[in-house]
Amino acid sequence: MEPRKHYFAKIPTIAIFIVFAMSAPLGVLLFVEVKLRTNLQYGAPREYVTVKKQEKLRAAALLYLSERELDVPARFDVAEVYTDVHRSAGKTRIRYIANAF
Repeated sequence: MEPRKHYFAKIPTIAIFIVFAMSAPLGVLLFVEVKLRTNLQYGAPREYVTVKKQEKLRAAALLYLSERELDVPARFDVAEVYTDVHRSAGKTRIRYIANAF
């Protein structure tokens, strides 16, 4: 399994979205949803990973695993990326939430 591959899933009634599949220690496959925000006016990035979005991600993960005939445990994480409107490197920070859902 190659780490850091983008996977595009087409599921009926769901737009194409990206799942970042990365190999992790102990044979766990990570699916990481990355959310970027320049301000918190409308809430924290993790708040946008709604129950509906989680269902879509789980469906994409099942499709990914079945297409590759993989029988490995999976984990769903969220990476919150905070930055300014210019996306300045010095003002960017990441909060990583393992086992987010």
